[in-house]
Amino acid sequence: MHKQTFGATLKKIRKSKNISQKALSEGLCSQPMLSSIENGKYIPNSNLLIGLCQKLGIQADTLVLQDHFKISSSFEYSKQAQNLCNQHKYQELKDFLESDDVLQSIDTSSEYQAYYYYLGCSEYHLDSTLTASESDFQLVLAENQSNGAPNTLSRLALGGLGLIYARKQQTALSKKFADLSLDQISNTLYEENLNILFYLKAYGEFLNGRFLSAATTIDEGISFITQHHSIYMLANLYFLLATVTDKSISEEELAEARHRSNIFEELYNEKIFKKI
Repeated sequence: MHKQTFGATLKKIRKSKNISQKALSEGLCSQPMLSSIENGKYIPNSNLLIGLCQKLGIQADTLVLQDHFKISSSFEYSKQAQNLCNQHKYQELKDFLESDDVLQSIDTSSEYQAYYYYLGCSEYHLDSTLTASESDFQLVLAENQSNGAPNTLSRLALGGLGLIYARKQQTALSKKFADLSLDQISNTLYEENLNILFYLKAYGEFLNGRFLSAATTIDEGISFITQHHSIYMLANLYFLLATVTDKSISEEELAEARHRSNIFEELYNEKIFKKI
């Protein structure tokens, strides 16, 4: 399989949502331009890219797992957690997870890991102090039973902690946990949920104003995803890249970004899009 381009990713997501080219392009660009973007002949500037992603429902702080995790031996309970998470109904998810019936149905360490991860995700969006979600993600790590090596849930929790510390402007801690989430990632059995880790790290760097580091992480994430013949999280990374580009406006940063990231150069100069 050839490496995916932004246009191919955009087209696949558009079709999966049953949105026509005319509907997606309306108010943003001409339909022929959108066709050129989807066919890999042109890359949109940052403002247009952000607009396209927003119309497709891609958001900076709301993600959906590609593959979900069992919180219980009960299929119904696990499915309910998945559905509420996918629908971003975080208060309902938290209330559901804290119900006695769900708590009594959890038996294994892997189920507890998943339980605390979902609880941490819900509380991340509900508690502005981030104290509860920080504690939940730490509990995910405590339940890891992989002989010390982080499994996917542990990596997601590490990435979540990195983002929490970024929001708290604790840059050193944010970098520490984000780096741990990606440590030895190339030697890990691939799962598509691992794609999220690059986004979490880059988003944290963006929140801390570390735009050049965010650009580098985005490049690494796109390479990792395309090497595994996946498109999951590619659109989110492109959206974040456009947002970073829009914020990184100083001449010094612009020159460095162009030096360190070919994709940045393309977004700034609106060149013909090349395959990554």
